[in-house]
Amino acid sequence: IHDNKQKKCQNIPYKTDKHEIITMTLRNPILDVNTEIEASVKDLAGNETRVKWTVDWLLTHSKKQLH
Repeated sequence: IHDNKQKKCQNIPYKTDKHEIITMTLRNPILDVNTEIEASVKDLAGNETRVKWTVDWLLTHSKKQLH
């Protein structure tokens, strides 16, 4: 999670469930919708996929709104 005001990143390694999905609870709420969330995953072959979204984008494109 990249905090725009403090300009710092936080690596949050978690184990996945059987579908390789993680759920995490943040210590502090994210109040700035421009805060960027970045995630990366590496498969067994070494291929890495990286994504970066703002909180605003995630809220706008949430599953609940797609149904």
